Order: sequence, then structure tokens, then C-alpha cells
Amino acid sequence: PIRLRTGMQVVFDLFSLVFTLIVMHQVVRVVVNSYVGGTLSISQAEIPVWIPQMVMPIGTSVLILALLAEIARNTRTFVALMKGQVPDDAGQQHESH
Repeated sequence: PIRLRTGMQVVFDLFSLVFTLIVMHQVVRVVVNSYVGGTLSISQAEIPVWIPQMVMPIGTSVLILALLAEIARNTRTFVALMKGQVPDDAGQQHESH
């Protein structure tokens, strides 16, 4: 049933969001510790390690935004289905028979 599947997708997305927020917290801690500690790469350039590490929180932020968009979309679909409406591809809703 589409209602159950959509509802389960919302629950799964919410769990994914919580997990990703935990990952974000840990990644930010790593970057901050590298920055505060002044950790440098072992190469001749001695680049501060926090600079390449910034890719991790940036990527995690993009994932969080994508999850939020997916949660919003699936929640709208779920609410429409619970009201007896069937959302179509154009984002318009009509009554199901």
C-alpha cells in the first residue's frame, strides 16, 4: 500500500537525518580540533589539516539539506494520501475515487 510505503519512507528519512546530524557533530569536532591544535600535513607544504577536512562538513551539510527536502516532499505526499488525495507529478492534487 502506498500510504504505508510513504509513511515508512518519512520515518526512514527522519532516522537518516538524526544519524547524519550525529555524523555532522563528530565531523565538526574533528575539524575544530585540527584547527585549534594547529595540526599540519606531513607533506613539504605543511598545509593546515582543517582546510581539506572542511570538505566533510560541507558534504554533510549538502546531505542534510537533501534529506530535509526529501522529508518535506514525502510528508506532503503522505498527508495528501491520508486525506484521500493522490498527488500527481505536477504537484497538483486531485480527489481519488
